[in-house]
Amino acid sequence: MKFPNAGATQWTLISDDTSHTAPSPLAYFSIGTAFCYHTQLCRYVDVRRLPVSSPRLVQVSKFITDEATADSAPFDTHLFINGTVTTDQTKSLLTAAANTCYAHRGLGVEVTSDRKITATVA
Repeated sequence: MKFPNAGATQWTLISDDTSHTAPSPLAYFSIGTAFCYHTQLCRYVDVRRLPVSSPRLVQVSKFITDEATADSAPFDTHLFINGTVTTDQTKSLLTAAANTCYAHRGLGVEVTSDRKITATVA
């Protein structure tokens, strides 16, 4: 997948090169969140014609689960950019990307359920 012209590189996702196991759904959610946020950042850099090249995103996500509940710590997201943007432009870029990334917007809302979900594997 190629990002917009902000100089971002391609992403490669390998679930399991041996085809024996796959990442957990929470791992896929974390990957999807970083991907969505980074995509929005690159789009806003393009739309606003900001002098930014090669944006890099590092995101750490931690989840705590047991049989009855799941919780997460706030995602720790860092953006590294090359360019001549001001601090205010950078803050505006981060806010716009977070507000238009569906996954980041969803992280700001508490999700509760009174249903127990079970799965059967055939």
